[in-house]
Amino acid sequence: MNNDLHNDVYWPKYDLSLLTSRLRILGFIPYHKSLIIRMGILDLINTHHSCQCLDFLTNNLHKLPDDLIVLRNVLLQWKSKNEINVGESGTIYRFLKFYCWKNGIKKRFVLEGTLKNREICNNPDIVNMPVSKLLELDNNTQQWASASILVNSSLNPVTPIDKLIDIPIHQYTYQTTYPKLFLTIECKKEWKKMLCMDELASFASYNKLSVFDPNIERQAISYVLYRLGERMSLAALSAEDYCLSRAFGKISVDKAKSEFKSLRGHESNRLEEMEKALVSNVISSKDHRVVQAMVMKNNHMSNVVYPQAVNKSWPQFWKFMEFINKHSDPEDRMWQDLKIKY
Repeated sequence: MNNDLHNDVYWPKYDLSLLTSRLRILGFIPYHKSLIIRMGILDLINTHHSCQCLDFLTNNLHKLPDDLIVLRNVLLQWKSKNEINVGESGTIYRFLKFYCWKNGIKKRFVLEGTLKNREICNNPDIVNMPVSKLLELDNNTQQWASASILVNSSLNPVTPIDKLIDIPIHQYTYQTTYPKLFLTIECKKEWKKMLCMDELASFASYNKLSVFDPNIERQAISYVLYRLGERMSLAALSAEDYCLSRAFGKISVDKAKSEFKSLRGHESNRLEEMEKALVSNVISSKDHRVVQAMVMKNNHMSNVVYPQAVNKSWPQFWKFMEFINKHSDPEDRMWQDLKIKY
């Protein structure tokens, strides 16, 4: 891993590759739920093939964020039940709705928590829309477009993304502008590769593929460095980074409005929710990203009304914070072997 991890050139005092490994070994970085959800949905809709997502989730049940627990339950119940609980996962809900609409499958979906109040398209005719039009739905979420790529077997997994969305853009640009579409295409490629493997090789490959959440990992590393006396250098590379970047003044609301249009359509309208949180003495949000950002900004774990909200994406969050509060001294021996000698 490069030491310019945060897209911001500076001379760090610590080896970021070693720091990353340290946080992973300590068990503070959650699994990449966006990736695993896509692999699980591919297993579900391709009924005659499996890349063993269910086995992976079952073997790691105690480490899973809430959305992946929901995915496991869906995979267990899909064939036997007509009522499917999708929890608070907008991703799983949209993927399954699209799949059912496309194939005339009758299922009733149960929504929990903030998902009940989110703006979600309920028009089955969208299955006939091109990817470019799907990107305009629900505050420009990439989930409907990703659903189309997952569900439509006619869409070749190696089709360049600019062909799918009819916009000629450079590969680096689409990785940053449409990261979830890029992830979806990569998942479909990997899933198809695994079909050629035997069961043991497939499971080993799946465990290797199901890496740690890259956004939370970047945020955790940036925060550790901040607590050790470095400047907060987290650049908002995606909508998932917005709350923490905003909490530390690294991005303005106006810039976020233009760069991350989907921010209005998550567990909260994050543009508004963060501004409320920044002037409040109590963290009353039910949005996991807002709670995480404000606890890290305020550097305390009290006055949080919904501490369980973080379980949606980062169930290890509170243990991570306890650990950092205990080892925030740069001279703590936990960090001595990570220091770079120039």
